[in-house]
Amino acid sequence: MRTIYKIITGSLIFSIVLLSGCKVGPDMKSPEIEMPSSYRFESENNDSIPDLDYWKVFKDTVLLNYIDQALKQNQDLEIAMTRIERSRISLGISKTMQLPSISFDSSAGIGTMTSGGNVLTSKNDQYSLFPQLSWEIDVWGKYRRNKESALANLTKTNYGYRAVTLSIISQVANNYFTLLDYRNRYLISKKTYLSRMENYKIIKDRFETGYVALLDVNQAEIQMNIALNQMYQLRRMIGQAENAMSILLGTMPKKINTYSELFDRDVPYQVPVGIPTDLLLRRPDIMQSYYNIMGLNAEVGVAVAQRFPSLSLTAAGGLASDDATNFFESNSLQWSVYGMLAGPIFNFGRNKKKVEIARIKVKAAVLQYEKTVMQSVQEVEDILIEIDTYRKQLDATTDILTAAKSAYELSKARYDQGVVSYLEVLDSEKTYFQAQLSLSRIYTSRINSFVQLYKALGGGWHEMEVVE
Repeated sequence: MRTIYKIITGSLIFSIVLLSGCKVGPDMKSPEIEMPSSYRFESENNDSIPDLDYWKVFKDTVLLNYIDQALKQNQDLEIAMTRIERSRISLGISKTMQLPSISFDSSAGIGTMTSGGNVLTSKNDQYSLFPQLSWEIDVWGKYRRNKESALANLTKTNYGYRAVTLSIISQVANNYFTLLDYRNRYLISKKTYLSRMENYKIIKDRFETGYVALLDVNQAEIQMNIALNQMYQLRRMIGQAENAMSILLGTMPKKINTYSELFDRDVPYQVPVGIPTDLLLRRPDIMQSYYNIMGLNAEVGVAVAQRFPSLSLTAAGGLASDDATNFFESNSLQWSVYGMLAGPIFNFGRNKKKVEIARIKVKAAVLQYEKTVMQSVQEVEDILIEIDTYRKQLDATTDILTAAKSAYELSKARYDQGVVSYLEVLDSEKTYFQAQLSLSRIYTSRINSFVQLYKALGGGWHEMEVVE
């Protein structure tokens, strides 16, 4: 009899171990996406920036200090860090779900018994203390799938933190260069305003002496106030850009010092190439989308496991006595071991529908992943077009500026000699003014295109190690 008992017990333990290695539900399969072998608007330059860190790309000490400050103080980054901590705690909870739980029951009581409405004089005392161990065997891998989902979510939030970091870096750089542009255009407008104000005074004096017509005075006054209006507009833009930059730095709105001018930096003439398209598959937003699929795929396994019976083991042992004085005697010792098999029989297909919903979520996540990858390729292509066309615009605008400056100086000299009307001077001066403003805008747009390219390629890449 004892031999049969050992065989049955051993077989039960072996079956539990064997079944606990089973995991229902689909295993993760990476979506297959055919990436382009190259980009349409690459140049033939052999330089490359994908694996560079931001301090190697943005060679400006002031900017780097602002970026470092933002990475230490920006509230969005702190919020992203709290998501990581929350996911890490959730993973810890999912790990403990696979382990047995220990609890205890204890009681003490005293009372009398009744019989036929009569109160018996004898007292009935009860004292007990029962520690209990309960363990649901993870037969179908429900808790292991749950752990997979929690780990995937933790990895996803880590990539989310990296995505926020990359966004903060690019926003600070964009705001910094944009602020330099606004200040450069403000100086251009101020210089133009002062020049036009002097011209206005000269034209007015000439009008009062009868040398020019009132129309020249009116035109000079109009152009002077146009430049003044541009100054006010740019002053407003500078203030708002400083406010936005302050928030990125994690401070209250304040003045932002740049200590340099826009054209004090070099801009690469051609777009870097040697950009591997598989680098896009390491972008934080793409990896977020990928691990979202992984987490949802594991949840399918959890839903499938809920359709099968669960096996639980409970073991209890403790002390029970009707006399507190002999509570710790050997005859007070009691114990029990039992197993329980519980599972659904008929629930109108609710569990089946939960599996279907989980599978639909995975399908939607795969489609979102594919869309994210396609959009990332589009983003890089758009930026490459920007860099290429901004370079050509910059060359053309530089030529326009040179010609406009020469035309303005010649027309002004001709006007002083009485050869041409003041309208010609105004026309050439307006062209020269607009060319200066345009050059500043295009130059800044080209710089910011490289900032966006850095972001679009995932920034400087370092393999991420997620600590469970």
